[in-house]
Order: sequence, then C-alpha cells, then structure tokens
Amino acid sequence: MDNAAFGNYNNYNRNDNAARDERQSSSSGVVRSNTNVTRNGLGTVTSQMRSQSGSSVRQNSGSRGPSRMDNSKDFIDTRAHWAKDAIDFVSARGLVNGMSATIYAPNASTTRAQLWTILARQNGADLNGGNTWYEKAQNWAKDKGVSDGANPNAAINRAQMVTMLWRAMGQPAAASGASFADVPADSYYAQAVAWAIENGITAGVGNGTFDPDAACTRGQIATFLYRYIQHVCWDAQSGRSHCSI
Repeated sequence: MDNAAFGNYNNYNRNDNAARDERQSSSSGVVRSNTNVTRNGLGTVTSQMRSQSGSSVRQNSGSRGPSRMDNSKDFIDTRAHWAKDAIDFVSARGLVNGMSATIYAPNASTTRAQLWTILARQNGADLNGGNTWYEKAQNWAKDKGVSDGANPNAAINRAQMVTMLWRAMGQPAAASGASFADVPADSYYAQAVAWAIENGITAGVGNGTFDPDAACTRGQIATFLYRYIQHVCWDAQSGRSHCSI
C-alpha cells in the first residue's frame, strides 16, 4: 500500500454529519464508470471507462483524458456507503487509495498532506523521491500556489478542501458569490465555495450552510473529486477530459 494511502485507519470515525450534500450524484457527464484499473505505482495507467450512453473510452495517462484501466476496487466498507460511486471512480484512477485492498475507511478524516498528494497526482506531478512521502507533493502545492505547505499532518476541513481544488484549477472567477450563511463574503474560501456551487461540486450541508470548518472525510474528498471531474473536466460531446487525469 502506498504510504500516501490517504488516511490513518486509527482516525476512522463513523460520524459523517457534514456529508449530507455529498450524498447526491449528478446526472450529467460521466456518472458511473465500470472500471477495471491496473497501475504500476505512479506510472502509466491505461483505462476503459463507460459513459451514460454505454460507450467506452480507452486512453493512457499521457493523454488529456481519464487515466484508468482494469482494477476497480471492492472495498467491503463502501458497498452500502452513500459515496460508493465516487469512491469507486477516483480509486480506480489511483487518485485516492484504500487503507488496504479491502478497506477504504470512507468516514475517516484526511490530512493536508494527503490532499496535496491527491491534487499533485491528479495533475501529473512526479512524486517519486523526497525525504518524506509527501515532500514532492508539498513542494508542488507551494509552487502552484495551491497551499502554503504548512501543517501537513493536520486534518483538512471543507473550506480548505474546496479552496485547494479551486486554486489547482487556476482560481477561476465565479459568476456570483456564495449564498451560505456561514461563508462570509470576505473569507479566503468564499470565491472557492461560489465556484464549487456553480460547477455542481457541492451544494452545502443543508439549512443554507456549508459547514466550512467541518473535517472533510475520505468519502467527501472522493465525492468532491468525482464531481469536479464530471462537471469541470469532462466534455461529454468530445468524450475527453480537459484535466490532466
């Protein structure tokens, strides 16, 4: 298992009160993939994915499209979980690994270093080497303005998650501001949340709130990434991705 396998199983927590909005799957773009992925570490990944229309797309990681192939996971702790489709989708692409071959721990928290690694890997960064398993990803995040690289072992919250994802996309402007009662207009994450709403990545946690300070679980991380790929990256007409995944 990769040392950056994204989570410490000791942190596994079955509470998921901030996950209500992540339970819904969007119907646009590639919604469900029948994936079977084979990969060699962080190397080339070939893939076959199935769109809603049933057509298959097969590409390798050198193209600007979904990178996956035959190795979908069967985590025993996600079979009835609300984020199962998202977890299957991103784990098949090697963006987020399981705790083991059979355990994903969807309700465990995620650290800042783990998110840097996910985003760096998603953007094709070379993560080999370094004094720690996350050093290359940490440097990538700082170089790209995604994060200041501080507090690698701290649990990441929902505001930080959506902000790093937004920065990794180049900080695109949102057409309007976020309308959540707990997202101040002058907060560092306000534009990121507005962008995420516009692009179908999140809808808040209910009652007009986003819950920015709540820890982002591994299930939520997978869902944010899944929706990001669907709504922001994937072009259904061309059958290709705009992002380096």
